[in-house]
Amino acid sequence: MNDHAFCPQCGSARLVGTAACATCGRSFEPVAESLEPARAPASGWTQPANVGARTVKSWRGLGVGAFIALVVPISFLVLARLAEAGITPSDQMHTLVPLLDTILFSGVLLGPIGIVVAGRSVGIRGALGWLVLMIVTVPALAYLWFISALLYSGATGRPF
Repeated sequence: MNDHAFCPQCGSARLVGTAACATCGRSFEPVAESLEPARAPASGWTQPANVGARTVKSWRGLGVGAFIALVVPISFLVLARLAEAGITPSDQMHTLVPLLDTILFSGVLLGPIGIVVAGRSVGIRGALGWLVLMIVTVPALAYLWFISALLYSGATGRPF
């Protein structure tokens, strides 16, 4: 018994007797049940078109983007915890404070760059996808950056 047929336009599977493709919306006449096996589409693609549509294209790119975006805030959180615990000598840390402040503010640029690298490697397409990504990740990254700057400035004894 033929339970599935394929849409001739996009190649996605559809139930027999339906009037439109669920993936592309192409309308077609109802197909009667047949004992013949369903033919594969001309493209050779035998799975629905929406299977795997949101898979990560490059896990390495996603990791690199996350690293770029998070390396500065997380390193400053670790440095602040080390200074509060007394592991990092405060006299040596005070000589590096101007350099570390410059690195901390460079995180403002590295965060969005990392988000874009991660978004491209995930395969986000369209303006709406990018808008949603930025609406979700930029405030979270800004919050993490602000907390790391606050804890770091408190640990070094220099006001933010």
